[in-house]
Amino acid sequence: MVQQDTIHIKTSGHRDMHDITEQVAKIVAGSGIRTGTAHVFNVGSTACVGMIEYEAGLEADLPAILEQADPAQPALRPRAGRGTTATGTRTFRRRSWGRR
Repeated sequence: MVQQDTIHIKTSGHRDMHDITEQVAKIVAGSGIRTGTAHVFNVGSTACVGMIEYEAGLEADLPAILEQADPAQPALRPRAGRGTTATGTRTFRRRSWGRR
């Protein structure tokens, strides 16, 4: 049996975090499935889903640690006919965090 659902989240930008534990638990409970795996993913090239113990101070501590490990870059020059390279830079940074 497969159950599929969607959670919509508005973000405020760079390093915005949301705890979706309750939304996922509600979907799983409502599915009627008693045993299995919940697969959570996002659509888009500049976002990611991570799992971490969500505790007091995390929303301040984690972005500070990530900024220290991989400082934000200034806006990059536009490329002819293709806009800026900012999206490529964000994608590279997001993917590189998982490889460290």
